[in-house]
Amino acid sequence: MAARPPNAYPDAMKALLDEIARAGITARPPGSDGVERIPQAKGAYLLAIRLDHPVDVRVSTPHEARLQPGWYVYCGSANGPGGLRARLRRHLRADKKPHWHVDRLTCAAAKIVALPVCDGEECELVASPVQRSAFAIAAEGFGSTDCTRCRSHLLRFGG
Repeated sequence: MAARPPNAYPDAMKALLDEIARAGITARPPGSDGVERIPQAKGAYLLAIRLDHPVDVRVSTPHEARLQPGWYVYCGSANGPGGLRARLRRHLRADKKPHWHVDRLTCAAAKIVALPVCDGEECELVASPVQRSAFAIAAEGFGSTDCTRCRSHLLRFGG
């Protein structure tokens, strides 16, 4: 069976991306910067990330994962100074020194759609797409090494 191009996704992913895009900020291609519309409040966020090429990530020593082209959903939190605006501004930039697990993906992404959720909680956000049968854990421990509730904060669209 031939591989589906990463930008040709079925209706389930399109529906989730549409849902995120209605309230979210789209980045990539460059020039679509709506970061200033993001509130500075603390909260959580979803990043829908499209990879066009495989990306190797180190989750924890010695665990590595190779993420194949396709759509991923990352759930994170922004409870530090600057809140959601500062965190998402960083995630939406391609020119940054990788610090968090997700930076490897955002630097390599062909497209990113961000949805800030004021006063949201990242583990609750992970639960929503996991309940949709089209999503699965992408890499054990990714973005959740300090979380005792979730196996991962990165999900892969399996369509």
